[in-house]
Amino acid sequence: MLPRNSVKKKKEYRIHERLSNGQFMNLYFSKHCHSSGIHIWNVGLYISSNTREANNFWLGKKVPAKITGRCGIEGLKKAFDFIMEFAQSLGIKDELHVGWEDDRRKYAYRYLLKRGFLVDEDQGFYHIRNMQYREPGESSVNTLRSGVYHAVS
Repeated sequence: MLPRNSVKKKKEYRIHERLSNGQFMNLYFSKHCHSSGIHIWNVGLYISSNTREANNFWLGKKVPAKITGRCGIEGLKKAFDFIMEFAQSLGIKDELHVGWEDDRRKYAYRYLLKRGFLVDEDQGFYHIRNMQYREPGESSVNTLRSGVYHAVS
Protein backbone atom coordinates (compact mmCIF):
# COMPACT_ATOMS: atom_id res chain seq x y z
CA MET A 1 0.00 0.00 0.00
CA LEU A 2 1.32 3.40 -0.98
CA PRO A 3 1.59 6.22 1.56
CA ARG A 4 -0.59 9.30 1.29
CA ASN A 5 2.13 11.49 -0.27
CA SER A 6 2.81 9.30 -3.28
CA VAL A 7 2.18 9.19 -7.00
CA LYS A 8 1.61 6.00 -8.96
CA LYS A 9 2.16 5.95 -12.70
CA LYS A 10 2.21 3.06 -15.16
CA LYS A 11 5.93 2.33 -14.74
CA GLU A 12 6.81 4.47 -11.76
CA TYR A 13 6.08 5.17 -8.10
CA ARG A 14 7.09 8.43 -6.41
CA ILE A 15 6.99 8.80 -2.64
CA HIS A 16 7.48 12.20 -0.98
CA GLU A 17 7.67 12.36 2.83
CA ARG A 18 8.42 15.46 4.89
CA LEU A 19 11.24 14.98 7.41
CA SER A 20 11.40 16.54 10.87
CA ASN A 21 13.92 19.17 9.67
CA GLY A 22 11.53 20.39 6.93
CA GLN A 23 13.26 18.67 4.02
CA PHE A 24 11.59 16.03 1.85
CA MET A 25 12.62 12.41 1.41
CA ASN A 26 11.85 11.67 -2.25
CA LEU A 27 11.95 8.00 -3.23
CA TYR A 28 11.46 6.82 -6.81
CA PHE A 29 10.80 3.33 -8.18
CA SER A 30 11.08 3.13 -11.97
CA LYS A 31 10.28 -0.01 -14.00
CA HIS A 32 12.26 -1.10 -17.06
CA CYS A 33 11.63 -4.27 -19.04
CA HIS A 34 14.64 -6.53 -19.64
CA SER A 35 14.86 -8.41 -22.95
CA SER A 36 14.30 -11.72 -21.11
CA GLY A 37 10.87 -10.55 -19.89
CA ILE A 38 12.07 -9.57 -16.41
CA HIS A 39 10.89 -6.28 -14.94
CA ILE A 40 13.75 -4.35 -13.36
CA TRP A 41 12.71 -1.77 -10.76
CA ASN A 42 15.40 0.89 -10.19
CA VAL A 43 15.37 2.92 -6.99
CA GLY A 44 16.29 6.58 -6.65
CA LEU A 45 16.53 8.54 -3.40
CA TYR A 46 16.87 12.31 -3.26
CA ILE A 47 16.55 14.40 -0.10
CA SER A 48 15.75 18.02 -0.91
CA SER A 49 14.10 21.18 0.32
CA ASN A 50 11.17 20.68 -2.08
CA THR A 51 9.73 17.98 -4.32
CA ARG A 52 10.22 19.98 -7.54
CA GLU A 53 14.01 19.94 -7.08
CA ALA A 54 13.94 16.17 -6.59
CA ASN A 55 11.63 15.57 -9.56
CA ASN A 56 13.94 17.64 -11.79
CA PHE A 57 16.88 15.56 -10.61
CA TRP A 58 15.01 12.30 -11.28
CA LEU A 59 14.00 13.44 -14.77
CA GLY A 60 17.58 14.52 -15.53
CA LYS A 61 16.70 18.20 -15.99
CA LYS A 62 19.19 19.59 -13.47
CA VAL A 63 22.54 18.67 -11.98
CA PRO A 64 22.07 17.20 -8.48
CA ALA A 65 22.85 19.38 -5.50
CA LYS A 66 25.87 18.69 -3.34
CA ILE A 67 25.64 16.53 -0.22
CA THR A 68 24.78 18.68 2.80
CA GLY A 69 24.22 15.95 5.39
CA ARG A 70 21.41 17.93 7.05
CA CYS A 71 18.81 15.17 7.38
CA GLY A 72 20.80 12.67 9.44
CA ILE A 73 19.64 9.08 9.46
CA GLU A 74 15.90 9.85 9.39
CA GLY A 75 15.63 10.07 5.58
CA LEU A 76 17.61 6.87 5.04
CA LYS A 77 15.53 5.01 7.63
CA LYS A 78 12.25 6.03 5.97
CA ALA A 79 13.63 5.09 2.54
CA PHE A 80 14.82 1.73 3.89
CA ASP A 81 11.35 0.95 5.25
CA PHE A 82 9.67 1.82 1.92
CA ILE A 83 12.25 -0.20 -0.04
CA MET A 84 11.69 -3.28 2.14
CA GLU A 85 7.90 -2.93 1.81
CA PHE A 86 8.24 -2.59 -1.97
CA ALA A 87 10.56 -5.63 -2.15
CA GLN A 88 7.91 -7.77 -0.44
CA SER A 89 5.34 -6.80 -3.09
CA LEU A 90 7.47 -7.81 -6.09
CA GLY A 91 5.96 -10.26 -8.55
CA ILE A 92 7.51 -13.43 -9.94
CA LYS A 93 9.29 -11.62 -12.80
CA ASP A 94 10.28 -8.49 -10.86
CA GLU A 95 13.70 -7.57 -9.51
CA LEU A 96 14.59 -4.49 -7.46
CA HIS A 97 17.94 -2.70 -8.01
CA VAL A 98 19.37 -0.18 -5.54
CA GLY A 99 22.47 1.53 -6.93
CA TRP A 100 24.90 4.06 -5.56
CA GLU A 101 27.01 6.92 -6.90
CA ASP A 102 29.90 6.77 -4.46
CA ASP A 103 31.32 4.74 -1.56
CA ARG A 104 29.51 6.87 1.03
CA ARG A 105 26.13 5.88 -0.37
CA LYS A 106 27.21 2.27 -0.85
CA TYR A 107 28.11 2.16 2.85
CA ALA A 108 24.72 3.64 3.80
CA TYR A 109 22.88 0.94 1.85
CA ARG A 110 24.88 -1.99 3.28
CA TYR A 111 22.01 -2.86 5.65
CA LEU A 112 20.08 -4.14 2.63
CA LEU A 113 22.46 -7.12 2.58
CA LYS A 114 21.09 -8.23 5.97
CA ARG A 115 17.58 -8.25 4.49
CA GLY A 116 18.24 -10.60 1.58
CA PHE A 117 19.68 -8.25 -1.01
CA LEU A 118 22.68 -9.42 -3.00
CA VAL A 119 25.50 -7.23 -4.28
CA ASP A 120 26.63 -7.10 -7.89
CA GLU A 121 30.03 -5.38 -7.72
CA ASP A 122 30.47 -5.46 -11.51
CA GLN A 123 27.33 -3.43 -12.14
CA GLY A 124 27.40 -1.42 -8.89
CA PHE A 125 24.05 -2.17 -7.26
CA TYR A 126 22.24 -4.26 -4.66
CA HIS A 127 19.34 -6.34 -5.94
CA ILE A 128 16.59 -8.62 -4.67
CA ARG A 129 13.56 -10.58 -5.79
CA ASN A 130 10.59 -11.44 -3.61
CA MET A 131 11.80 -14.24 -1.33
CA GLN A 132 8.75 -16.43 -2.03
CA TYR A 133 10.02 -16.94 -5.60
CA ARG A 134 13.59 -17.94 -4.71
CA GLU A 135 14.92 -21.42 -4.16
CA PRO A 136 17.00 -21.86 -0.97
CA GLY A 137 20.53 -20.64 -1.69
CA GLU A 138 19.56 -19.27 -5.10
CA SER A 139 21.40 -16.16 -6.28
CA SER A 140 19.23 -13.63 -8.08
CA VAL A 141 22.24 -12.62 -10.21
CA ASN A 142 22.28 -16.05 -11.85
CA THR A 143 18.51 -16.03 -12.10
CA LEU A 144 18.45 -12.58 -13.69
CA ARG A 145 21.03 -13.50 -16.29
CA SER A 146 19.40 -16.83 -17.15
CA GLY A 147 15.85 -15.44 -17.06
CA VAL A 148 14.55 -18.51 -15.19
CA TYR A 149 12.16 -18.09 -12.27
CA HIS A 150 10.68 -20.75 -10.01
CA ALA A 151 7.62 -20.22 -7.84
CA VAL A 152 8.13 -21.67 -4.37
CA SER A 153 4.99 -22.71 -2.51
